[in-house]
Amino acid sequence: MVGKVRPNRPNRMVCVVLVGKPFSGKSEARKTLESLYGAASQTSSTSILEAISAGVFTDESDEARRHADIQQLLADVGGKMQCGALVEDRIVVKSFMHGFNSRIPQITRSNMFVSDGYPRTHKQAELLREQVGTRVEIIPMLLKVSDEDCFNRMPGRQITEKRTDDTHERLAHRLQVFSESFGRFDSSSPCLAMTLKQLSTLPEHAIASRGYFENGFINIDASQSKENVATQVTELLAEALEFINQVRPSVGRRGDKLLT
Repeated sequence: MVGKVRPNRPNRMVCVVLVGKPFSGKSEARKTLESLYGAASQTSSTSILEAISAGVFTDESDEARRHADIQQLLADVGGKMQCGALVEDRIVVKSFMHGFNSRIPQITRSNMFVSDGYPRTHKQAELLREQVGTRVEIIPMLLKVSDEDCFNRMPGRQITEKRTDDTHERLAHRLQVFSESFGRFDSSSPCLAMTLKQLSTLPEHAIASRGYFENGFINIDASQSKENVATQVTELLAEALEFINQVRPSVGRRGDKLLT
């Protein structure tokens, strides 16, 4: 049982990485932290579309051809995201950097950045430390839910968000892609689980609530109601921040190496 813990503003930069299957509740967790801490955040898909629209991947000087290139790339990448395929690492990584840089003023005000759905591969995760800064606390949060629950939640989003791209076949493919990319904590091959475990800056005793911290991840039982999941996210992160504020030295904003 998660105990009642009063949220604390982090005294140093914190990057919360939300990891989970489609329909696991990452969006709700992100919105909870935005509301509670004033955290800066971005989703993987939003950062990609923002970067493409801003012309990050287009060198064309002619305005008409530049616009055409952007529209073509939006169509190509949008099609991949819609069907649940992984977008190329080079595009995802550069998009993350572009989005993170644009949010630095808000990040420095709140001392918190929430990454929803990034990194998605171990190659992306290997670059995360360099991207967010050498003195930033990285806190992976895993929203755990069964495949059955994901399928059961799909009709709700089809109605509320009018998502015509949500089909049984596409969700099954997206779940398979996540499983293959995330891997296992005891895997002998590179995978997202192992890389984020190594990046996590929280020790085992940082979370006092038993059963909620393992392999460097804060574990969220995302099979519960939205309200219950929000409570877990809020209270467990508050425990982590309380630990950080007590045992880690406060770092001034100029002392944190952010993206350059």
